[in-house]
Amino acid sequence: MEICVRPHKLAGKLAAPDSKSDTSRKLLCAALCNRGMVFHMDTTFISDDVEAMIQCLRALGTTITILSDTAVEVAPGAYHAKVPQLDCRESATVLRFMLPVAAALYGNASFSGIGSLSRRPILPMLKALEAHGVYADADRIPLSFSGFLSAGTYKMPGDVSSQFISGLLLAMPLLDDESRIKLTSPLESAAYVDMTIQTMSQFGVKVEKTKDGFKVPANQQYRSPEDLTAEKDWSSCSFLYPFGAEFEGLDPNSLQPDRAIRKYSEILAPGAEIGTLTIDVSPHPDLFPILAVLACRVHGKVVLSSAKRLRIKESDRIVSTAALINGLGGRAEEVGDTLVITGTGSLTGGRVSSFGDHRIAMAAVAASSICTGDVYITDAQVIKKSYPGFLWDFNALGGTYYVL
Repeated sequence: MEICVRPHKLAGKLAAPDSKSDTSRKLLCAALCNRGMVFHMDTTFISDDVEAMIQCLRALGTTITILSDTAVEVAPGAYHAKVPQLDCRESATVLRFMLPVAAALYGNASFSGIGSLSRRPILPMLKALEAHGVYADADRIPLSFSGFLSAGTYKMPGDVSSQFISGLLLAMPLLDDESRIKLTSPLESAAYVDMTIQTMSQFGVKVEKTKDGFKVPANQQYRSPEDLTAEKDWSSCSFLYPFGAEFEGLDPNSLQPDRAIRKYSEILAPGAEIGTLTIDVSPHPDLFPILAVLACRVHGKVVLSSAKRLRIKESDRIVSTAALINGLGGRAEEVGDTLVITGTGSLTGGRVSSFGDHRIAMAAVAASSICTGDVYITDAQVIKKSYPGFLWDFNALGGTYYVL
């Protein structure tokens, strides 16, 4: 789907969408519980990634029933003997969470997906699983594994994906003895692991931080809190928040790292003279595309650094973000694993590709508000991966687009 977005100032109040990161964690923990529970979430706009989590949990025997526009019931089911077929769609979160969880519950399972998921790295996870009794027949999806996950000490890098750490933590309470994670490199995006630990605690499971990683004590069980609500999503809101949207329901004290958009919206205010500003994006990599857009509305140079892991997202986001900015008349230069943007206060508009990446597509739509001409975006349908109501909300703020 190609769309044309007309330049327009945005303003208004919106209900913030649910956090797919928080929702996926809570749904998974609920599926591992001792009894069923009601989970409050928006069922009218379910992102593709959350749909993938629901689909995989059902494949493991969980019953998930939509009760209303705002609630689902999650009922743990009996595990069955057949080999689960887990379709993760294009969600790296689902794949990296479900690999160790499925290995703890089943002696075998198969995984598939679409799009960029086959290019997303999972080898560090597979090596860790192999060291504990689980053997995969490939190093990327599609793949199958055999063997049950065993307790012990897992050595894992912390600078590839925090999702590896979260996935193991979620699986460890299912094992028959104490387990540990020993980090072999500094942990990046640590706040996402903190989110996982916080969610597990809501289900009665304790995780202890150690000097070099984490410990999950033995003899624990996920216990249903009976009633829980999804957090609202700073990540999705980051694309409209800086341009006049007032979102209701966002928690200013959330552990979500993308709440940093509040600070950067002020620092990179329209027309600001900033000289040279360097932003380390490693704590909040998902803000990278929108920070690049915000850099174009100031006067000065913005350096987005520590972006190596962004090369292995739905697109190479250093390359795709540079193409977005340059395609709309801005000035962005890729320097190693850094992007340097020279802001001139505005953009001209133009035709750009989403590169099949939902965050690039949303950043392009948001960029229209600082453009002097129309913005044409190809493959804009990828937005539904994380924020299916995005274009509707954009219209509600006064934005204008049409499908070509």
